[in-house]
Amino acid sequence: MTDQAKTADQIKADKQACDQALQAMTEQMAENGVSLVVVIDRLMTLGSAYAVRITGKAEAGAMFREIADRIETGLFDHLEPEHLQETMH
Repeated sequence: MTDQAKTADQIKADKQACDQALQAMTEQMAENGVSLVVVIDRLMTLGSAYAVRITGKAEAGAMFREIADRIETGLFDHLEPEHLQETMH
């Protein structure tokens, strides 16, 4: 079934399943001594390669620029180290 044929709830469930699998994989790699920097590098490389394969380099590049813009405008501000330290006190 393609994403276009799925309901919003099915797509949300797919995303949650992927997030859980990636979280478990990341934790397992960390337990085996792989640094988070290496994990991120490998995930970004794999994701980039698939994006190019599926959409082509121009669309993949545009998608990553859009994501970068969203990050820079605050998408994950709540995860910034300074913010995490503030919430721990």
